[in-house]
Amino acid sequence: MTKSSDTRGLAAVAGAFIASAIMLFLCGCGPSGWAQVEGRVTLDGEPLGSGTVVFLTAGQSSGVGMIGPDGTYTVMTGSRKGMEPGDYRVTVTAFDAPAPTPPGEPPMPPLITPLKYNNVEASGLSAQISAGSNRCDFDLIRDPSS
Repeated sequence: MTKSSDTRGLAAVAGAFIASAIMLFLCGCGPSGWAQVEGRVTLDGEPLGSGTVVFLTAGQSSGVGMIGPDGTYTVMTGSRKGMEPGDYRVTVTAFDAPAPTPPGEPPMPPLITPLKYNNVEASGLSAQISAGSNRCDFDLIRDPSS
């Protein structure tokens, strides 16, 4: 092999690496395979206008989405949009505005979502998250036994 063929081979490998890196950047996957997750939460068919959606793996919170007035959420991990791909169990919790209380008593906001959905062991909610874009809608019912 000559020096020029070694240089051409190295240039081809470098070119392929750069092209791969650009493709990963353009598809939004990134080298770590980060997952973007968004969705909508309804309660008895109506958008749930507040609350949190928590994605848990092995008992640890891995991603949290704040539910907006239209029932939509986007998952964040810390200050970063998205989360690691994987299999998750999910909880959804929303509270109503607390009623006025006498001075010195802490306000106790009533839970809007059935208690079942606040418990990772009982919620029955799960999601399989893949690298790239994911949509996870959750349709909750007030009587979770039905």
